[in-house]
Amino acid sequence: MKNISQKKTNNSRKDAENKLTLNEKISSLIEKAKERVRESESEDYVSELQINRQKEARFRLLVFQILRESEKLMWPESDLVNSCAEELDFSPTTARKYLAKLCSSRGILNRTVVNNIKHITFKLEGFLK
Repeated sequence: MKNISQKKTNNSRKDAENKLTLNEKISSLIEKAKERVRESESEDYVSELQINRQKEARFRLLVFQILRESEKLMWPESDLVNSCAEELDFSPTTARKYLAKLCSSRGILNRTVVNNIKHITFKLEGFLK
């Protein structure tokens, strides 16, 4: 009996540590995204490429903030695309392109299907290391 309760306590501690580590990683991502926004907006000469960098940096920041604030760290993809496009005043097509980049094999986000609805969440494999 003693071993079972010790295992439950150890699992609870490990879950709490993983959640803390995940929150720290998400906070770090948000800080990096904020820095990219500041860098992209500090340029004197504004080219089309710089405008796209600004838009993408603001999009990344908003997506990370929305996911962090959600209870389950996930959000329906279509609402995320349309909400970000509305908030940042650019087309949903552009938002989908930026999101596709974030959900790529090298990206930090993942698409998951829940009740036949695509959701966006953080990739956890390798994220907690």
